[in-house]
Amino acid sequence: MQKDEVRQIVMALLSGYLAYIGIGLIRDHDPSASVVYLIAAVIFILFGGASCIWYVRLLIQGRRKKTGSDQDKQQRGLTETEQDHEE
Repeated sequence: MQKDEVRQIVMALLSGYLAYIGIGLIRDHDPSASVVYLIAAVIFILFGGASCIWYVRLLIQGRRKKTGSDQDKQQRGLTETEQDHEE
């Protein structure tokens, strides 16, 4: 696993936790709580959820590129092997 993949996994987990905290703030809020408290909770949810989706998407794209390049290498390796046998 590369350094970038580890960073993306950690960031996705932390972003998800931030959204989880926001959900907890809204769920456990006191009706007498200020509007600022609820606004902060909504910001946590939006920012955490969007960041989590962003980092998971980056992670998936990176793995697709890696898988695609591995398949290309395997196909090129088979092609080169077939050409060696023809000679």
